[in-house]
Amino acid sequence: MSDGVLRPLDTRRDLDTLVGLIEITFTDELAHKGLDLRREIRFVKRLMPIILLLSKIFSELRHLFDSFVWEENGHIVGMVTAQKMGNERARWLIGTVATHPDYRRRGIARQLVSRTLEHVRDNGAQFCVLDVRADNAPAYNLYRSMGFVHYDSTTKLKLETLPQVQAQSARGYSLRRMKLNEWPARYDLAKRATPPEVQAFLPVSEMEHRVSFVGRLITPLLLLLQRLRAYSWAVEKDGVLLGRMRLLASHVEKRIHNLTLILDPAHHDHDALGEPLLTLALQILQNHPPGNTVISVRAAQADLLNLLKRYGFAEIETTHRLGTKLGEVPRDKYRN
Repeated sequence: MSDGVLRPLDTRRDLDTLVGLIEITFTDELAHKGLDLRREIRFVKRLMPIILLLSKIFSELRHLFDSFVWEENGHIVGMVTAQKMGNERARWLIGTVATHPDYRRRGIARQLVSRTLEHVRDNGAQFCVLDVRADNAPAYNLYRSMGFVHYDSTTKLKLETLPQVQAQSARGYSLRRMKLNEWPARYDLAKRATPPEVQAFLPVSEMEHRVSFVGRLITPLLLLLQRLRAYSWAVEKDGVLLGRMRLLASHVEKRIHNLTLILDPAHHDHDALGEPLLTLALQILQNHPPGNTVISVRAAQADLLNLLKRYGFAEIETTHRLGTKLGEVPRDKYRN
């Protein structure tokens, strides 16, 4: 067991220190994604005062940067982050779990995650999930030993060179913009698109999709501050939503564009649904500065994976999603 101090993250003085820790811990992952971590931290630092102010006014914006660090001899050698999943108070996501290579196998990650589970439980969490790379056996085994269940897997792909394509028409379907308040249709599609075995462990939640008054008020401001623009499009037939695309495109050169495609699995011709949405996103990106585009899809969605690869996307990693029902998790001892 490692000697050290486990404490909450101090956003005012710790962010710069964390950059070096994350860079040395996730060297390959950052390279694969083409992510400039130092620039992202600068964006976070710029937004932090505004977010902290807004969080005092709107409770929904609290717990966006809940983090703990492990410190030894004045140096941060481990960290963990956690946040609520959308508006869902009962569901939390553990994000980055990092331990400096020189301090591994000393129980630091276990203590950080254990402390985080206690923290989210104290704030109303009933479920907590995290992602781990498929090739990271030590981390996977650690989480399984702590009671996490492997219930889903996704493959992440990256597009480096944007193809010059025109948006294809959705023959036989309607293609239109989606409004922010159309969350019931998005919620219904998410339920149909999520495999039964995944929902058996963690059902799709209405609260993850419901857009509150605060969300409608704050979302445009947060996008503006991050220099992002959100595009949301639907493909439907007879008024039924069969697929949707959401694109978060950056106005800053060499920043990552994030793409989401969700298709109704009951519709067998996924190209007919997915290709118009995908080519539309690629056409939109031609009006934004160059940058890698990333997307995550379930590893079992072979048709969608093949469609993405035809347009130049390449697989960069597969991750497993693990989750725990907090009432069943023993509280490990930790030092603070």
